[in-house]
Amino acid sequence: MRSALLLAAVLAVAAPPARAADTTLPALLRLVPEPPAGVLQSGHVVLAYARADLLAGQRGPTAQAGSTRIAAVNEAAPMAFSNMPVGQAGAWPAVSGFDFDAIEALLVLETGAMPRGIRVLAGARMPALAALAGPLAARGFAPRRIAGQDVLARGADDAFNPQHRAEGDALGGSIALSLRYAVPAPGVLLATRTDAMMAASLAPGRRFAEVPEMRALAETSAGGQGARDLAQAMVFAPTLPGPPAVLSEAPEAAARRLAAEMRDADTLPGPTPWIFAMLSERRDAQGIVTRLAVAYRQRAAADAAAAAMAARLAAMRPPPGLEAARHAVVDTGADDVFVALIEARQPPGTADTLMRLVVARHFGGEATPMTIGALPRAAFAR
Repeated sequence: MRSALLLAAVLAVAAPPARAADTTLPALLRLVPEPPAGVLQSGHVVLAYARADLLAGQRGPTAQAGSTRIAAVNEAAPMAFSNMPVGQAGAWPAVSGFDFDAIEALLVLETGAMPRGIRVLAGARMPALAALAGPLAARGFAPRRIAGQDVLARGADDAFNPQHRAEGDALGGSIALSLRYAVPAPGVLLATRTDAMMAASLAPGRRFAEVPEMRALAETSAGGQGARDLAQAMVFAPTLPGPPAVLSEAPEAAARRLAAEMRDADTLPGPTPWIFAMLSERRDAQGIVTRLAVAYRQRAAADAAAAAMAARLAAMRPPPGLEAARHAVVDTGADDVFVALIEARQPPGTADTLMRLVVARHFGGEATPMTIGALPRAAFAR
């Protein structure tokens, strides 16, 4: 406790004046390392990103601490927030050292089996390490140096710390998982479960933003130039066709459906193998825009993928208010990366969004426009 308070005093003297953080996806990608090859399994979600401020229709920080944006975030249900105890947000300031509304943007980079991810919380009101040191000392956090930088750490790598359990532990959860906190830039809190992942995040090395395909997808997301208006996004590892992960119907019905698909001679082509794909969403007064995109190094492959994804989307049962989709290929230039994309708009306030439909199909083991390879038309009609 004493060492944590001493660190807080030292950092408070040395800390520069607070300034607004860059909460865009390209900026946060520069703060995380390239994901380990082991996480790139078929269909795995490598990265999730959400802008709480844009989902709530209020760009930038709130005037004061609180949890006024929870309802909007819950309604949109971005994957980035899926493992956070938002129902306990009233206790966050005392237990975690920050309030829910301080998070303007959240990025989660998965580095192994859940919940072993790197989390980046960004916002103008996110506290400096000095402000966290005192309150978090009672929760088992102590100062440490990793990769030459000050961090606050609790517990051994990947451990549970039941003696520090408390309602309102925003990132440690109900079992007080081990955490390491660093502040790599003003208004940015970076959290990991292990020393190694924190070192990989803080030490010099290849950033995820430096992967050409990832950089191209971020720059061509639904958020427009610089992804400035991007409300949420998910990045997938290559998605190969396979059986449904969970049967949501009676076995007899499933057998009949699969038999019908096997007899279906009308197949729809699919994208050829890609490295990363992104599902992204923008929300504004004109509506909700969803974009599905995959990245290639060959223009011909991108052209074929864009047309195939459009045909598959047209074969799917459309969500409410979906306007005609457009498809295109974007030549990103210097990196020789071509992004194949389809995009469609729905009315403002639509609950059953195209993004939600595609995510549900993906996690239900059903085919989506981005699934690699040719598949029967019947696989998309259900």
